Amino acid sequence: RYMLGLDVAAPHEMAIPREFMFLVSGATVLFCVGLADDLAGVGYRIKFLAQLLSAALLLCSGVWIDNLDGLFGLHHVPTAVGALLTVLVVVLLTNAYNLIDGIDGLASGLGGIAMIFYAIAFYMLGCPQLSLLALAVLGTLMPFFYYNVFGNPLKQKKIFMGDTGALTIGLLLAFMSMAMTRVPFDSVYSTNIMVLAFSPIAIPCLDVLRVFAHRILRGHSPFLPDRVHIHHKLLALGIPQRPAMITILLLASLLILVNIMLSHIMGVFMVLVCDLVLWVTFNWALTRAIRRRQATTESICRRPCCLIPENDSIKNITHIPHTLNVMLRNMIAKTLRAGLIASLALVAFSCHTPKDVTYFNDIQTGESRDIPVTNDITVRPDDRV
Repeated sequence: RYMLGLDVAAPHEMAIPREFMFLVSGATVLFCVGLADDLAGVGYRIKFLAQLLSAALLLCSGVWIDNLDGLFGLHHVPTAVGALLTVLVVVLLTNAYNLIDGIDGLASGLGGIAMIFYAIAFYMLGCPQLSLLALAVLGTLMPFFYYNVFGNPLKQKKIFMGDTGALTIGLLLAFMSMAMTRVPFDSVYSTNIMVLAFSPIAIPCLDVLRVFAHRILRGHSPFLPDRVHIHHKLLALGIPQRPAMITILLLASLLILVNIMLSHIMGVFMVLVCDLVLWVTFNWALTRAIRRRQATTESICRRPCCLIPENDSIKNITHIPHTLNVMLRNMIAKTLRAGLIASLALVAFSCHTPKDVTYFNDIQTGESRDIPVTNDITVRPDDRV
């Protein structure tokens, strides 16, 4: 009770906050549906109804989107619009983390990165209860990440998330993001609150929106599985699972930092546009690399056997994926390096000298002095500045 900021001497305050009660209720619904799906299989319609029920429970808790803070030029929105946006966010995030859980450590790693950011942000914004909740979820994800990535299945020490964990983590992150939008704007250090709320979950959301659009354009149901997610593309290039997972986690971390710095020099709508352009460009580059790799492999495999020297047997084809892996790693390294350089440039651009202070350097003593700018500045006759 002391860590939550409650009065220890007040027994009537022993009740759990209403927001947490409805959050636990919604998480329990998704946990049970996910468990049934992992054990026996559940149709996507049942899971969709469970997601709608969990979103309705969050609405009852009072945690919902009522202000867009300039996104699309809107600020305060009507209750009906805010309720619809809240339902969309819950359905989008629960499906995003359920669908992106395709390789070991990816969903838990993305969730852990988001929870680290939320814990720090809520603590700095004066919300210790939500910061503790984020740290509690992070403490659950860390051992799971270890045994999911480094566990040995031969010793029965490897665990998997399944729909049970993915749906629950998605709901928790939706709650965190919407709770962040309700923090007063004046206390977020001039960073747009929508950027703070949704940057940690940008990669899963952008990926699931692209995948849903890809399926709808081809006349398929958006809930039917396929192999066009970001991790599937990296695996199609011949990258092993663990380097592919690390690459996506680095991209998620870099995107959070870039979005926060961009929010100091442009509006939230332009930040969203930049994210969409970067994500579409990155996926387009991956698709071209996959097609080039497939075309190269097929052209070599179609060569007549008589044209292949005896000392250049078919086993030399294995050098092609290795060469492409090296090329892709170099491309990813250059992309990350360019993003880091751009981030440092934005930091240097945003860190300007305050207008109410002028800095002088005394040539005689070599010491730097800052003098507030006023109408009259007195300079000694022997000063050389």
